[in-house]
Amino acid sequence: MAGSASLVDATSYRASKDTFTVAWLLSMRMIVDLAAFGQSRFVNTTGQSGHPYSSHYADMTPLWQHIRYYSLPWTKEDVLKSTKAHLQLRPAL
Repeated sequence: MAGSASLVDATSYRASKDTFTVAWLLSMRMIVDLAAFGQSRFVNTTGQSGHPYSSHYADMTPLWQHIRYYSLPWTKEDVLKSTKAHLQLRPAL
């Protein structure tokens, strides 16, 4: 991975190990268009789910590797258009 600790696309390596193996990197990138929130973009290093057994655990990794982004739906209408599933949690009574 290219990058440096002082760049927007921050990564870092341990100079003491005399290698260029990445030691840390950004977990999420986001570009927010303050004039038009619906034009904003984002990507995670992994995916939409934090659960390792989910099919969405690593679905954003290829985009993250190639510095590409997903759109970030902003309005309720755009969110509903882009939604593939809905999970509703209800407390036990």
